[in-house]
Amino acid sequence: MSEYTEQTWQQETDFDKANPAPAFWTGNSYFAFGGLLPCPNCKTIGFYSPRFEPRADVNRKYRVCKFCGFAQELTGYAYETSGEKPYRWVMVTCPSCSPQGLFGVYDWKVPWDTSSKKCGSCQKDMQEAKWPSDDPDHPFHKWKAQVLEILEKNRPTA
Repeated sequence: MSEYTEQTWQQETDFDKANPAPAFWTGNSYFAFGGLLPCPNCKTIGFYSPRFEPRADVNRKYRVCKFCGFAQELTGYAYETSGEKPYRWVMVTCPSCSPQGLFGVYDWKVPWDTSSKKCGSCQKDMQEAKWPSDDPDHPFHKWKAQVLEILEKNRPTA
């Protein structure tokens, strides 16, 4: 994997802005996980993108895939712990609310965060979940299939 630089982050950000990912109507809003760039780790499209998180101390710039958990920091609070090496996020789910959601109810956190996360809907503790890349029955595979179907339909013909 190549070095992750400010230039790489900016190129990926510019690409994402110029090529918006498919978004899906969930019943009350549009929803998308990532962009059209393939994840550097699992090569999946639709779940990976560069991110910017404005913060009072130091703005966070990073990239992440919500299909395999790949993450890499460029700047910000998480860079202090992870450095420049890629790592894998922890995926958590709400066992009460997930079965009711179109693709489930999930959240993500850095692996060194040992605190429990509360579900935004029911306030129950969320539990660690398998990554879609490790679980062929994960509901994100439906999302992945829809993204690929949209891209196939919209592919320019020669």
